[in-house]
Amino acid sequence: EASPLDADSGAMKPAEFGERLALEVERCRRMDLPLGLVELALDAAEAERHAAAHGGALLHDVGACLRESLRRYDSVGLTAEGSFVLVLPDVSRRGLAGAAERVRRQVDACSGHAPPEMTFALAHYDVVDASAGEMLTALGRSLQEAKEGDQPPAWS
Repeated sequence: EASPLDADSGAMKPAEFGERLALEVERCRRMDLPLGLVELALDAAEAERHAAAHGGALLHDVGACLRESLRRYDSVGLTAEGSFVLVLPDVSRRGLAGAAERVRRQVDACSGHAPPEMTFALAHYDVVDASAGEMLTALGRSLQEAKEGDQPPAWS
């Protein structure tokens, strides 16, 4: 329980992730670096069916795949709603879109025969002028819009 990492996914728990994101926001402000965020939600019903059919721990597999596909200084955390959030400092808007596509392909490959249904939301800040909480709120709204509209990755 005291671990900062989620036992199932290996990603940072929401409280610890919020603190890490706040620190990263301050670092990007101080160093005048851009910041990119990707929120990835797995369809809950599909994830359950996938886990039952393939007998594996889907969250563990996806979490491991995410950690392996990112740079060593990027972060992977969870929201209170259970979505994964990737924090990519010093990335361009084009680089963020490319990273999200690479992550999608790698999660598909890591998941076996029937990859889970995923919804993505992306946010890019050339100038980091929002707080960590504001960023997560905007990203969450974009993710919800993408889910409701059955759209490709949504930008906030």
